[in-house]
Amino acid sequence: MVDRCKRSRHRQNPDVEAWHAPAFDCEEVYRFITFTNGASVTGSSEKCVTSYSLGEPAASLFDVFQLREASPIRASELQYRRLGYPEAMIQKHSDELKEFEAKYLARQK
Repeated sequence: MVDRCKRSRHRQNPDVEAWHAPAFDCEEVYRFITFTNGASVTGSSEKCVTSYSLGEPAASLFDVFQLREASPIRASELQYRRLGYPEAMIQKHSDELKEFEAKYLARQK
């Protein structure tokens, strides 16, 4: 698959490199982004397809019965913990979401 991919640079942001697979309706299979601050590189991000399968997606991907509603702060905390973020960073982000969560909870009443 990779040998048949089309490599391109993003038109508006040359710091983005993407590969698309014509065999899969030009679906993006690789993306590399370089983050810059002026002339210096501050970081990068890479997204790469590790596997694929043709056909209909598994029905379990659309099973919403296993999902539970969560407040914005709770959802954020769960996600950041899964990603392995430090607790101090999670707490800081939770504090920043308090005003947003108050509006969310007000709409739930």
